[in-house]
Amino acid sequence: MAKKIELVIENGIVTGYSGESKKLVIEGDIKEIADSVFKNCEFLEEVYIRSQSFKTIGKKAFYGCKKLKVFEIDTLKGSISDFAFENCTNLKSIIIPNGAIKIGENVFK
Repeated sequence: MAKKIELVIENGIVTGYSGESKKLVIEGDIKEIADSVFKNCEFLEEVYIRSQSFKTIGKKAFYGCKKLKVFEIDTLKGSISDFAFENCTNLKSIIIPNGAIKIGENVFK
């Protein structure tokens, strides 16, 4: 039986997640991932964001996601906030588009 994905989106902002999926594809008119949404998620291995209006990855959004290996985003028009991927010890591939973005402190520490 497939695991149910519990993704909470409010006004184009991902504000919560309680799923157990290894692969997550976030699509649609998504503008932001709020602070700490996926913090210490034990299951995520791959995250793909498919949104042409995406602007911000919040502070500690993926902090401590130790199984996260791949992160890919189609469009990023703003920033990756402080500590967004800190302690993601297995992160092997991160694909973000070229462009004017701000990268915060210790994003990949």
